[in-house]
Amino acid sequence: MDRYSQWYEAVLESRPDGSFTVSVVHFGGYEFLHEAYDFLIQWMDQNGYRFKAVNPLGEKENIKEIYLIDSHNAMKKEEFQTRLEAEIIACEGGKK
Repeated sequence: MDRYSQWYEAVLESRPDGSFTVSVVHFGGYEFLHEAYDFLIQWMDQNGYRFKAVNPLGEKENIKEIYLIDSHNAMKKEEFQTRLEAEIIACEGGKK
């Protein structure tokens, strides 16, 4: 994995339809949020997953941002927590 300004961990959950949800939580301000996106996409590539849907605007558009703690309930941006979440499926034949 590449070097990031913080440590990330992917959480994989199975769904009833056979697909999966993968998520990662970013702690802190939004200036390094792109690293969480990059981590999530790299994790998918290295573990044999792809996005369930194809978005014509780009792969990052398949990732939802869920604001767990933001400017409405935190005094400092260092307290922000943003979960990135995507619906994924296993690539046929395993890893790409």
